Amino acid sequence: CVTHVLRAGMGERLSERGQHMMAVTLAAQVSSRSCAEPVLLVGLKELSLLLLQLREVAADARDALLQGERPLLSLATSGPRSVRLCACQCLWSLVLAFPSQLAPMLNLSLNRLRASAAAPPARDSDALQSEAQAVAILVASSSRTPFGAPPALTNGCLNAASELVSTGDEAKAGAGWVVLTSLLSLSPGWLSAKPRLAKLYAMLKAGMGAEVLEAAFKKREAVEAQLRARANAMQALSRFLEVMPESVAAAFVKPITTALLPPNIALLASCREHAPKLMNPGFRQAYLLFRARLYLTLVALPSSALTAKVLNVVMPLVVADIVEPANTHAATCTALSTLLDPLDNPLAPPPDDEPLPPGIAPPDPLRVATADEAEGCCAWLGEIRGGQAGDAEVACLDAAVALFGAVFRLQSSDVRAQLLSHLGTAASKASRDSATSKPSSAVAFFAAATADASRDDRPSPLTNICAALLSSVQRLAQRPARSVLRPELTPAFGAVLAPCLADADGSVRRAAAQAVGLLGQLLGDPYTESFLSVASAALTDPKATDDTRAAHALALAHLFSPPPPRP
Repeated sequence: CVTHVLRAGMGERLSERGQHMMAVTLAAQVSSRSCAEPVLLVGLKELSLLLLQLREVAADARDALLQGERPLLSLATSGPRSVRLCACQCLWSLVLAFPSQLAPMLNLSLNRLRASAAAPPARDSDALQSEAQAVAILVASSSRTPFGAPPALTNGCLNAASELVSTGDEAKAGAGWVVLTSLLSLSPGWLSAKPRLAKLYAMLKAGMGAEVLEAAFKKREAVEAQLRARANAMQALSRFLEVMPESVAAAFVKPITTALLPPNIALLASCREHAPKLMNPGFRQAYLLFRARLYLTLVALPSSALTAKVLNVVMPLVVADIVEPANTHAATCTALSTLLDPLDNPLAPPPDDEPLPPGIAPPDPLRVATADEAEGCCAWLGEIRGGQAGDAEVACLDAAVALFGAVFRLQSSDVRAQLLSHLGTAASKASRDSATSKPSSAVAFFAAATADASRDDRPSPLTNICAALLSSVQRLAQRPARSVLRPELTPAFGAVLAPCLADADGSVRRAAAQAVGLLGQLLGDPYTESFLSVASAALTDPKATDDTRAAHALALAHLFSPPPPRP
């Protein structure tokens, strides 16, 4: 709240000269040893925005940040985690504003990382991680600078990451994976060189191809450490498969499926079997994160890697994650918001239709987009916004939704019917359970949450189920499979869609309506005629709520809208 007040009440209202003075004052304050932690957090956040806006005008603020009692690099590598993360984002902004500072700061940070890893009394993992994060944010920011980082420094970062991973120490290997993941944000051409690809594969083999420990109670701590280490390696692998050209990534597919994937599938099977005996908070977080990274790796791999042997181990867990709230502590995925088609957003009233006061400019799109890009290159920066990046339950659910959709597209009609049966049973149960709760107040179909105390703002239990269904249908519409979708599955789809179209959550109803439109494209006239009778009954039912009627009306609009042209 304080950050928003500072930005909206002062930063946006000041002239360039006033913003410059504000930046210099904040820089002097945050670099002072007497600065309190709350002031540090607010000051660093505001400075990261001011630097992006002022650029070279903020030279005095830059000097204060780099030469003060506590330089920005020191703030990024010491102190509470929240301060380090805010300092890293400010570091990103400083490099974009003053690209000439990239090389010296990256060289200094890399030397500090190596010194910390080589110190006789090994530093704690949090300290090593913070050193690695400072290197990572500088590497990631180099792609936004005119000339990037010097090749000698980027090669040095890759060598340092390789050395850290090869030690086998959990803390050092974790720092190495942080640096490597940031290197994957550079141009694909840089990493496509054969020596670098060979080094990358050696790191992946060390992290993913090691011998699997038996998931026994006596070895719980060792198994937990192995889960975390393999999760870090798979994050780098999935990122590599996403960003690299298909011609480069194709050479990795066979080694991945034959040498790297089997040990991790075996570890998953062992943990699934012994999970009740091993479960405690630390093991649970490591196990969920491992599953999330494994799911995303399978999504990124070609369909040939999704063999029956792999799916027989993975898919029961994926389905349970989606339909069993207890599996993920009743968490709600964030994938649904990214799957929704924005085209029906104009039907909603704006959250705040009041015009801006005179003289107040709207937020700078470039500045906001650049700040978001910092989080995209280094996902741990998302913790600044409330810790979402560290939520293993949500990460596992989002990955499960993505893998469910990818697998659904590849299956035969019989297997699809089984998967839909699981979703339909869970949707029916969730609908019955929520029917006993107090209904929400009448609000606009797409309206944001109101201040009405009677409105239930809890996430809908159908969110995860509806996200899995929409993900599956979208993938079929975007990339048709060999096994076409058959009209015989219409009742199975209807069993999932009916509760979703009547749900109290507007996002769930929107997603269900969009799924209806895609199914009309995939199944043709038989499905259209079937849904017309369902919608007609809902629209004329005197007991139906306004939300349910609106959801069916929107579904009809999607159903009869022309499909968008394929790229």
